[in-house]
Amino acid sequence: MSSLFVWIFVLLYGGGVAEAINTQQRSNITAMSSQLKDLVKYLQIKNLALSEELSWWDTEMIKLEEEILELRHSHQNLLKSSRKEHGRR
Repeated sequence: MSSLFVWIFVLLYGGGVAEAINTQQRSNITAMSSQLKDLVKYLQIKNLALSEELSWWDTEMIKLEEEILELRHSHQNLLKSSRKEHGRR
């Protein structure tokens, strides 16, 4: 008879422990889910900021390439002028 009480106590107590562990695990999962959502939001904002910065750098690169082309054109014109001057002398 006492072993029956022991089994009942073990089942009731063990069930309570299992439920407490389940509740704690659910709480941990909820907290982790919230943290992951916050992390995703942060990364989306960071991604947007980096995309905007990349776009700015692309624009600057295009400006520099145009400036390089203008300088090359000016350089070629100067070389032509210089050759003409040397040819006249």
